[in-house]
Amino acid sequence: MNNLKVSVIIPTYNRRRDLEKLLNALKKEFTSFSDFEVIVVDDGSSDGTSEFLQTFKSPFRLVRVIHNENKGSAVSRNDGIKKANNEIILFLDDDLVPASGILFNHVKNHKNKNCAVIGNILYRETFKTRWVSRYLSTRGVHKIKRGEKIPFKCFWTSNASIRREHLIKVGFFDEAFKIAGGEDTEIAYRLEKTGTEFIYEENAVCNHRPVSLSELLKKQELFGKKALPLLIKKDRIFRKVFKLDLQTNLIVKLFLLPFVYWAIYLLARVLNFVYLPPLLIDYLLYAIRGQSLKL
Repeated sequence: MNNLKVSVIIPTYNRRRDLEKLLNALKKEFTSFSDFEVIVVDDGSSDGTSEFLQTFKSPFRLVRVIHNENKGSAVSRNDGIKKANNEIILFLDDDLVPASGILFNHVKNHKNKNCAVIGNILYRETFKTRWVSRYLSTRGVHKIKRGEKIPFKCFWTSNASIRREHLIKVGFFDEAFKIAGGEDTEIAYRLEKTGTEFIYEENAVCNHRPVSLSELLKKQELFGKKALPLLIKKDRIFRKVFKLDLQTNLIVKLFLLPFVYWAIYLLARVLNFVYLPPLLIDYLLYAIRGQSLKL
């Protein structure tokens, strides 16, 4: 581990069973248990998460932070950072199962002191979710060709690490973001402006539960309502990142009309049994964000 120690921060909300799988996976880490700690921030869960954490036996240092009410992922991550004792912060979402070696594969990249490491997330497939899983497993940082600069927009804190000092330097996550999504893109922009280099580490693998098309669209709808307006108010660059200026185009406006969206959505539901093209998923995500955005 090059003498670098890690604080794993896991915000969680009403996912006790998923959280148990994640923590049990970390028990299988080949990294010395003395080289990392795990900080779980229970963000007001009502499913017995707090009670589970009190009884969970771990070979590593487990720190429990309990919120009496749901405060959002930005607050949860900030509280985790403040509790952290180690140089490297590794963020993991509570619905991931990390593969063995994830800590080593993150830490080996931090010889460059001003970098952020983006891990690899693979989505488990079922018959009903296989096309969405394959889509998600090839988006974001996976689209960047080897040797190309990785833009800040690819930094998602689902599976990502960075030195604690850099998070403190840019002023933590913006706690105005109350949902999971947007707060990592915003802090990544601030990190990039201070010279942070974004690195993709393919071998730092986490497995994600299957995600259905309807679940994915619901999350993007919430993102369009709650997070996107905050991003746009902060900096115009986010209009470019999310291609919002395209909405002034007459043809794009036509395709964003609700009846067009629903017709294509129903078509996608049918195609999901045979083959759902990535371009169709791109359209649905863009359209649902655009329809939800209230400026």
